[in-house]
Amino acid sequence: MAHVLVVDDTPEDRALLRAIVESRGHEVSEAPNGVQALERLRRGGVDLVISDGLMPEMGGFRLCLEIRRDPKLAGVPFIFHTATFTNERDQRLASELGAQAYLVKPAPIDLVVKTVEAALGRPEHAPAPALDEAALLGLLEQYGERLDSKLDHKVEQLEAARDARDSFRALLDNLPLIVVSFDAGGRIDHYNRMAIEFSGGGRGGSADGFLDVDSPEESDRLIAAVRTALADGNCGEVTATVRHHDGRPRTLRFSLLPYHDQDGVNLGVVAAGVDVTEENEYSHLLLHLAEHDVLTDLPNRRALDARFEEVLQQVASGKTCALLFIDADRFKTVNDEYGHDVGDAALANLARLLTATVGPGDLVVRLCGDEFVVLAENMGWDDASALAERIRTELASADLVPGAPERRITVSIGVNVVPEAATPEEALRESDRAMYRAKSSGRDRTALSRDNEGENGGPVTPDSGSLRHPVTTLEFYPVYSPLTGELSRCAARATFEVSGMSLADEEYMAAAARNGVASHTNRRTIELLLDAMSGSDIHCSARLWLSDVLDPTTFDWVEDAASRRGVDPRRLAFELTVERILRSAPSLTWLKAASRSRVRLILDARGVELMRIVGLPLAPFSELAFPLEAVRGGDEDLWPAREAVLFDAARDRLKLTATGIESREALAYAIELGVDYVEGGVLGVPASSLDGIRLRIEAG
Repeated sequence: MAHVLVVDDTPEDRALLRAIVESRGHEVSEAPNGVQALERLRRGGVDLVISDGLMPEMGGFRLCLEIRRDPKLAGVPFIFHTATFTNERDQRLASELGAQAYLVKPAPIDLVVKTVEAALGRPEHAPAPALDEAALLGLLEQYGERLDSKLDHKVEQLEAARDARDSFRALLDNLPLIVVSFDAGGRIDHYNRMAIEFSGGGRGGSADGFLDVDSPEESDRLIAAVRTALADGNCGEVTATVRHHDGRPRTLRFSLLPYHDQDGVNLGVVAAGVDVTEENEYSHLLLHLAEHDVLTDLPNRRALDARFEEVLQQVASGKTCALLFIDADRFKTVNDEYGHDVGDAALANLARLLTATVGPGDLVVRLCGDEFVVLAENMGWDDASALAERIRTELASADLVPGAPERRITVSIGVNVVPEAATPEEALRESDRAMYRAKSSGRDRTALSRDNEGENGGPVTPDSGSLRHPVTTLEFYPVYSPLTGELSRCAARATFEVSGMSLADEEYMAAAARNGVASHTNRRTIELLLDAMSGSDIHCSARLWLSDVLDPTTFDWVEDAASRRGVDPRRLAFELTVERILRSAPSLTWLKAASRSRVRLILDARGVELMRIVGLPLAPFSELAFPLEAVRGGDEDLWPAREAVLFDAARDRLKLTATGIESREALAYAIELGVDYVEGGVLGVPASSLDGIRLRIEAG
């Protein structure tokens, strides 16, 4: 192991050389200049010197010369490692002084290692050639010339940098911006005139407290952005709150511009700031006005729709939320008796009390006039009914009309607990219907939307307990190629038996949706279908309900469920109706999930005018299913347009499937239309299992 002395006035360069040399198992000591290096050398034990060229007090060339002049040190190998003396004259002078090697910074690590090992491999303290007085004087003269040249160049660089800095700062002082410049270390080194005036320093004053704000995070954000710009050399932008000299916090938007010297070395960053306080406040005000009612400062219908869409994403996983529709009883009489100003004040009082009565996370909305809505998450029928009664009694006993403490305002409330299969419009409509039942029953009371159908003589559906575990059976409707007779797929349809009642899938899912169990049951139905498919090679399709359209994880779930049963997900297709898309459009996230999935999508045009599919997002779909009667039914003038829609769909590479084929004539017409597949009674009755379909195929 050798002892190497590293001589350099830059700590970073010394640390780098120390790391390289020590990695080879050698010992290292350091000196910041030639004077201290000589002192260390004369104490003995140094086997190699690696030295910079230009250093304060004594540079590398003078150090090398002094080592040569000392008989005890003349045999110590010497390596130059410099970024200042880099031309051939410098290297020739170093060689004449007896240096073993000459490295120009930044030297590659492997070259440094190779050079050090080569220098240490020479005979230890080999005698150096004698230097006569004439040679010594010549070397000293050369060293003086090179040193003077380098110092003159350095002075010129410093003067140029100073002139550039002065011109630069003069330019900054006259910019109509708040400008703060940072040095290469990320420290503030200059404020322009506007920055000083912003801080209250006055002409010729200081802005040293520019970043002294109540929140240290604000200055930290700016400093962090500056250091990022220094590190990557790219422009950037950051917003920070800075305190004005009058004490008010102001929002400044800074554009960050790194600047460099002629060699491309980062010298610092200029941060040019614009006061955007009023602009931000105005933007926030516009946003607030767009989503809030001016009179009561409550959120409006736009805010309700946005929040409700978020809530529906959660209820798709089985949660529920309550929607209360609140209408003031005979409020017009308040306006008639006391005037609209008093009426407006009464509405504002009602809004404040309503907000204070509901839970902290509940959303209170003013729809219009004297109509309000409360959206309460994670709330079932019992809790929703209790909340409605609490609101009704609180409002009925409150002094809400200014100047008329004896005047009371009552409300009628419709309560709806929203499951996953509901759009905001549907849920609000059901709550509204319940509210009108409360009014027609005498006002100042609450009514539940689940009683809407029963009281109007409509069907009464089972409750959520019995709906959660129905007896489910599947029927399979074959879909064939009309030309080859080849089976394309089987459309699976479910029948549910609940409390002694047999319900078709649409009827059951509507009831399940009202009771919050549609998602649970639909996934169970798909699992039954996958179980049936696991023992067969037949492709199948199943209907998608709103709970699935709201949940983009549906595709990942079904692919996982299929894989667990050994079913290729490409054998499964989901049928999504045009009506469902029009009533509650799938989100972009859902559409992307559908496009990535191996499960196919079929667009089902039953129940709507065929031309309604124009403009729908067709990219995720591979097939269009439509009732044959939708093409030639109704107005004859529309027949060519409907056929054109089918032609466009086929051109977009959608396979066409005609459903409802109940006669040979209908089959012939479907073939004439050029459809790919057909489904209907003329092809045979549905089967209760895929084995039944297979037997039918084998029987011809």
